[in-house]
Order: sequence, then C-alpha cells, then structure tokens
Amino acid sequence: MKFNLLVPITFLLFLYSCTDSGKKEEAKTNSTTQKYIVLTTKQLDLMDIELGEVDQQIITPIVYANGKIVPLPNSEASLSSNIAGKIDRIYVIEGAKVSKGQPIFTISGFEIIQIQQDYINNKNELRFLEQEYNRQVELRKNDVGALADLQNAEAKYYQSLGNLKSIKAKLMLLGLNTDNLDDSKNFSIVSNVTIGSPIDGYVLKLPVNIGMQVSPGVELAKIVGSSDFHAEVYCYERDINMIKEGQELELEFANKSMNKVKGYIQSISRSVDNENKSVILHVRFSSGGNSSILPYMSVVAKIQSRNSDEKVTTVPITAIYEESKISYLFHTIHAAKTDKDPNLYFKKLKVDVLSNDGSNAEIRLSGDLPPDSKIVIHNTFALEVESRKLGSE
Repeated sequence: MKFNLLVPITFLLFLYSCTDSGKKEEAKTNSTTQKYIVLTTKQLDLMDIELGEVDQQIITPIVYANGKIVPLPNSEASLSSNIAGKIDRIYVIEGAKVSKGQPIFTISGFEIIQIQQDYINNKNELRFLEQEYNRQVELRKNDVGALADLQNAEAKYYQSLGNLKSIKAKLMLLGLNTDNLDDSKNFSIVSNVTIGSPIDGYVLKLPVNIGMQVSPGVELAKIVGSSDFHAEVYCYERDINMIKEGQELELEFANKSMNKVKGYIQSISRSVDNENKSVILHVRFSSGGNSSILPYMSVVAKIQSRNSDEKVTTVPITAIYEESKISYLFHTIHAAKTDKDPNLYFKKLKVDVLSNDGSNAEIRLSGDLPPDSKIVIHNTFALEVESRKLGSE
C-alpha cells in the first residue's frame, strides 16, 4: 500500500501560513499602536489637557494684519534749495513743531547775488530797448524808418522782456521780493535766502549744519504733518477674499498704553508682493486727538470680515498647533476609554485654517475623524512633546 505524502505536507504548509500570518498581524498591530500617543486619565490631569469636539457653527472671521503709520503725500514735505550756497543759520531742531512759512534755515552764496544783478541789468536794458522799439514804431508810421530796423528793435525788446520775466520768476521761487530791485536808484541786494516750512507739522529730519555747502535738489530737511496720517497694513493673499474697500477696522499700537483707534479701508493695492505674498491695504483713521501717534509706528489692524449665515467646520483656536507654518490638531481614535483598555489614544492630524473670529477657527481637515472622537482644545503643546518622544523611539 502506498503512503500519500501530499496531505501531511499540505497540513504543515497551512500551519506555517497561519503562524506567519499571525506574526505579521501582530507586528502590524504593534506598528500601528506605536503611531498613537497613549495617555492615562491621570496623565491628562497632570498635563492639564482638556478635550472638546469639532463643531459646525456660524462665525464672523477676523483678519489680523500688521502694518505701519505713514503720512499722506500732502502731509509730508522735503526741503531743498533751488540755488547753490552754504548754510548760514539754522532756526529749528529735529522734532520741533513748525508752522507753514516758518523759517527753517538760511542759505547764502554768490549765485544769489548774481541773479539779482542779472535782474537789474536786464531791467535797465529792457528800458532802453523799449524806448528804441517805440522810436522805430513812430518812424515807421511816418514812413521814415526801415521795416527791417523796426523788426530788429521789436525782436530785441520782446526777447529782453522774456528774459526779465524768467529772472523774476526765479527770484520769486527763491522767496526774494523784486520790489527792492525795481527802483534803479535806491535798489538793495541781499546775499541770502530763507527756506521756510511748506506745511504745518514737525521736523522729522534735519541733516544740516552751519557752513555746509548745498546744491539744488538735495534734501536738506523733512517735515511731516501732525494729524493727517494713514496706515499701510499687509494682508496675506489667502485672506484677501474677506477684505473689501470701505470695511471698518480697529488699529492697535505696539505701545499698549496708547488707545486703539477706529478706521476703514480706503483702497486696496492691485498687486501682490511676491516676497511675502501680501497685499497692501491703505487705511484712513481718526487720531482722536492722540498726539502720541507718530509716523512709521507699528500697528496691528483687526478687520472684521463680512457676515455670513453659512455654518462651517470650527474648532477653538486653542486646539490648533502650528509648526513651520503648518497647522495640526490632536484627536482621539475612539470616543472614550473602556474597561478593557483604560488608556486614551491620540493622533495628530493636519488641518488648513481658513479663518477665525478671535475665539474659533474655521478649518478644513486633511482626513476623516473617527466617529465620536474628541480633540485636544487646551495645552496642545504637551501632546506635541509626547508626539516627538514617540518619533524618537
């Protein structure tokens, strides 16, 4: 009788397969367990961890945007000289309050004297050319003078008249009165000009000293208005859909002792900064008589977004843990501990924070939450510490 070896061999292969499968399943279970943060109830209390739930509710998002106070274009002025010379006298210091027209400094130089001399010479020449032109007109009327002589006298007269008006305009630009030069016998020439403030405000910069040589067009001082400011705040590209012109907001200063002020978005820049992906919002606000507000102070704008009646997925802001600009929350993998397993298992889940209202954040989950799972809403950093320990094992 022949013995059939096929049955025992098949049975041994089946046993090996079951054993090997059991080992793989056990390894898989152990591997899966190691992905979770395991804490007891006592540990939760000691670590001051509080649990809550993901909710569906209506929120009014608030956008926070950093920025600075800047003067309006018409409330900031740069002072420079229209003629070369040197500083003779300085009347103010940086930070001084000045009124429109108030002297800031005086400049003297040969060019100032020369332009007045040119005015006097040209005025005397014009007087002679005018007489000659009138004489040629009379001669021409009497058919005595030549037409060419009249035309020549006319051209010289109007050319001189134009030169005189040009020099007079230059003198007025320098702030010099030509009345002292019009009297050909009792004229007076000055050797300096005074540069005054074009606006009411404060001296922001005054990088000059007595004897300093100045050239036309070089900034010698900067004046800023004392009340007409606005703010430039930088809204991230991701929040721009919640912003509109005319929207009211609140400005808070870095100096917490200063009162917050109310304002509104006057205009929105039509370009995005490629470096930080932000859009500039131009904000008008009332200082409320606060004289402590200064140009280029740092501010934070609190902008309440448009109202909506749509319910969104939310969690308390305290439930969000952010690292390297990526947001996470921690959740349990089952509703609560059981008698067989008194521990709680937590897992880290990536989320996108879409908006917030100062208390709750609208989120988008990167994956599904287990049914009836809880989330950590207080002291999420303690879970992150445990997560890092888990990763190092």
